[in-house]
Amino acid sequence: MLQPMGAVRRARVLKRGLAVGVALCAFATSNAALAQSSPEQKAAASGQEPLPPEQQPADDGGLADVVVTARRVAENQQDIPVAVTAFSGETLEKQNVLAFKDVAAFTPGFVTRESPNNPSAFILALRGQVQTDTLATLDPSVGTYVDGVYWSRSYGLNADLLDVRSVQVLKGPQGTLFGRNTTGGALVIETNDPTTDRITGMVQGTYGRFDERIGTAVLNVPFGEVAAIRGAIQLSKRDGYVTDRVSGIGYNNRDNLTGRVKVLLQPADNVRLVVSGEWFEFDQLSARINTLVLPGAARNGPAVRYPGSVTEAAANRANVDVTATTTAPFLAGSPPPFQRVRTQTYGGTLSVDTGFGEVKFINAWRRVTGANAIDLDGGIAPIALTTLDQDLKQFSSELQLTGNLLDDRLSFATGLVYLKEYGFDRSFSYANVASNPGATKTRFFGEIDNSSIGAYAQASFKITDRLTATGGLRYSIDDKGIVTRTGVVLNANNRLVSCITPNRSIANDCRDQRQDEFDAISYTAGLDYKLADDVLVYAKQSRGYRSGGQQLRSTSTVDTAPFQPEIVNEQELGLKSEFFDRRLRLNLSAYHNTIKGAQRSVITQVGGIVQTIVENADIRNYGIEADVAARVAEGLTLSANGSYNDPKYTRYIGVVGATLGVDKAALGARFDGLAKEQFSVAVDYDRPTSFGRVAVNVNYAWVGRYDTNPESVGTLLAVGNSPADAQAVVNITQKPAAGFLGARATLGFGDNFDIAVFGRNILNKRVFVHTLFVGDYASSIRNDPVTYGVTGTVRF
Repeated sequence: MLQPMGAVRRARVLKRGLAVGVALCAFATSNAALAQSSPEQKAAASGQEPLPPEQQPADDGGLADVVVTARRVAENQQDIPVAVTAFSGETLEKQNVLAFKDVAAFTPGFVTRESPNNPSAFILALRGQVQTDTLATLDPSVGTYVDGVYWSRSYGLNADLLDVRSVQVLKGPQGTLFGRNTTGGALVIETNDPTTDRITGMVQGTYGRFDERIGTAVLNVPFGEVAAIRGAIQLSKRDGYVTDRVSGIGYNNRDNLTGRVKVLLQPADNVRLVVSGEWFEFDQLSARINTLVLPGAARNGPAVRYPGSVTEAAANRANVDVTATTTAPFLAGSPPPFQRVRTQTYGGTLSVDTGFGEVKFINAWRRVTGANAIDLDGGIAPIALTTLDQDLKQFSSELQLTGNLLDDRLSFATGLVYLKEYGFDRSFSYANVASNPGATKTRFFGEIDNSSIGAYAQASFKITDRLTATGGLRYSIDDKGIVTRTGVVLNANNRLVSCITPNRSIANDCRDQRQDEFDAISYTAGLDYKLADDVLVYAKQSRGYRSGGQQLRSTSTVDTAPFQPEIVNEQELGLKSEFFDRRLRLNLSAYHNTIKGAQRSVITQVGGIVQTIVENADIRNYGIEADVAARVAEGLTLSANGSYNDPKYTRYIGVVGATLGVDKAALGARFDGLAKEQFSVAVDYDRPTSFGRVAVNVNYAWVGRYDTNPESVGTLLAVGNSPADAQAVVNITQKPAAGFLGARATLGFGDNFDIAVFGRNILNKRVFVHTLFVGDYASSIRNDPVTYGVTGTVRF
């Protein structure tokens, strides 16, 4: 039974959420709009092919339809009972979205940040679900699909946008159609396919602050009406903006290369084959900033071993773009901290239109390799360092059938899925060389061998012309195997000294092996009703499944006990609406979900050895999201969105220090990476002129405060910290609320050339986006400073 105070609190949450929605609606009615240019102008602005007729603006000046593939087929966003935020390639360019991580700034309820151990990888948070680490054994809660292919690991996902047609963020459990590991939602990315109509191309160059240089080229070549090839390449470089006060090295630079080739074959009117290859290279010198030391945390902490670290931390806080870091004497030659990732993805999709629907056969092979060295403390003193390397491969295959029956009253999607993943994830943790005369390090090594199969079916039936029922079911099986070799080795030659976990021996290289199987049923059931031609309301219940897994970097604290699957049950009410001859659009969704077995990655120390373990917790969450758009004048537009979430742990029994079975919920464990409030607004002006076109976009994205570490005052006090030190850690591991202003202005000359000036983070707002806390020190990463530049584009 609900307690009275709980009911009051829930009522307050709903009132706040409704207030957000009403305020956004009022804002949109008076000011907001989402303007669209002509198809030719769209092509000129983005270097893409003109949008198909169903995505072009209405002749009466209303808002354009937004076509999405949230149900595995192309549909109008306003006609489906799915909460989705979608962007075309043109819109992303206007909003200065450079990489996939930037999409979150304009998506209500979606938070992304770079992984603490590799900035090429993402940590994604949506509707109370988050993947708090990027371990090879920890699956995401927001699944990523690129051209219909599931990417099981987010390494390399933080690439620059290249020849992208659309990005769609599907919210809530997507377990029926998109499968396991989509308990929070799915990120669907579509790149441009080759076309057979004509030769087209684009060359683009950008120069900006910090000697930013971006070069992009796209070429589409048809071969009659049966074949075409499309190639795209982008080189992105930038100098570092954080300077090492000792060595003079510039950190947080960028040196990326992305390339893609697609080939289209159409041997018959009803047969289409697209094969592709994509390559991504990411190189960066990365430095943390030592922001805090805790002399009282453990009496042998950094301030005792290295008294100068207190002064150094103060200097780093005084100037956020100056730091000092070292890898000596951990690594030979003392190279600077670095990140290097390489990905390659090859795929093929065969589509055949039949008398009963479309059959798709989607296959892909993907490999991710990476290596990096991270100065964890972010200081010149040799306190702690980690090196990591990964080599992970996946093969996936999906047979899919979509179609309509019963005079189109029944639409369906069904399919079979297989995924195989294998490879290794290895890391070495160096600690405190000054007090470690043996010069040893901890080795965490895991070889994974996973396979997954799934079968799904979903259908929507029109009970009447206005009332539709939807139901879907998927069964998933995950078979996961791991071989670990956790031990202490010498720095000099990696010779094994001892095994950490009991029941393992040096004789077999500390080898331990286990195999685990997880399975679950995901489903969705709902009704939607058209109150009017342009007003849809819906209600649904969804269940999602995130696979369990094995511990990769644990020692004797939890041995090798696997963590359990995450199961999400969500109830959602939604509204899709357009008014005033489609000049005003308002979409709302309100939801409640319960998460059983939410997976949380935490860092702890046992016997002076830092380890990472994955724990399970139970959560409940309430939330509301709103998207509004209106066209107030020809060529002038505004848009706005916002969200509110209220997550709470209902059960969390975990490890605190070396103690098992601690009630961390009672100790106030925090939610890592989840923002309660978020909103963005954008103004867009796009008009033809006598010489071409003028386009201006100004946007502001605000994300509320969120924690970047799960430790609370209660958990810190439980392991011997003083109240002052505990509160200091909580304060420093919390990203403050912040808003970021961006703008872009474009002059187009004819249909073939334009020049644009842009600015990102124009107000130069600097905040901690991630802070790593490891027992007796904390180190942070801040967001990029203000950047600006100019872009020139030529099309043919």
